Amino acid sequence: TRKLVNKMFAKNNCTPVMLMETSNTEFIKQLVQRGDGISFLVKEAVAAELGDGKLATVPLKGHRLFLDMSVAYLKDQHLSPPAKAFLDILGKLAPEDMLPQGIGALMVKMLSQRR
Repeated sequence: TRKLVNKMFAKNNCTPVMLMETSNTEFIKQLVQRGDGISFLVKEAVAAELGDGKLATVPLKGHRLFLDMSVAYLKDQHLSPPAKAFLDILGKLAPEDMLPQGIGALMVKMLSQRR
């Protein structure tokens, strides 16, 4: 998330002033709930707090953040037909310009050989 947010700020010629940095999501949510900061978190990480009204989202005009995701499974495990179908759907949904790089590309290559 941080890399994506930094790119968004750079694209808009902004430099955020960070007074604190942590990877502890629960701590971040507590700080924001107390009014001691703002944060960029994936929606799933704050779903309960959004539902309870403890936190709110603020849409960023003209910006959508996307995270790279990978799917992994045990190499000796045979996938069920629904699991194989799910992987096929994910493969079709991934835009060509969003192909993974680095270890993500290696995982895609390995997964495609296992189908």
